[in-house]
Amino acid sequence: MRKIKFVSTQRTSRIPVSTFD
Repeated sequence: MRKIKFVSTQRTSRIPVSTFD
């Protein structure tokens, strides 16, 4: 399944990261 994670970083509030499980 493909899931989309939102990782918070200092540069941007939220970055969409696609993860394959």
